[in-house]
Amino acid sequence: MTETSRNLEQLPDIEGLDHSISPLKNKPKTYWRILIKFSDKQKTFEQRFRVALSEQDQEVCIREAHNLKGVSANLGMVDLQASCLNLEQACKQGLQGIDAPLEEVLNALQEMITRIDKS
Repeated sequence: MTETSRNLEQLPDIEGLDHSISPLKNKPKTYWRILIKFSDKQKTFEQRFRVALSEQDQEVCIREAHNLKGVSANLGMVDLQASCLNLEQACKQGLQGIDAPLEEVLNALQEMITRIDKS
């Protein structure tokens, strides 16, 4: 099946992805293309975040968590969005003690990337 022939009914049933709440739900080709871009770009999230963390750059850590939260929300990734919200809030409190929320995000993100890539 080509990308141009996909519609929401033909999109893979990806666990943790709720098409119905995405603002792109009526634009299946765009939705699918953005899912693929999401997977490709977010494979480097951990690296980007850890660089900022090692530099104690709180602003970049907050922005990385916030950006991932927003993209997740727009794509209907409810669990990942919630994990990102927890990480963003933890980063706003300081960069010490963010290990648990960061691991939660990394696990949820890796699961989503794997599901998208297998679809």
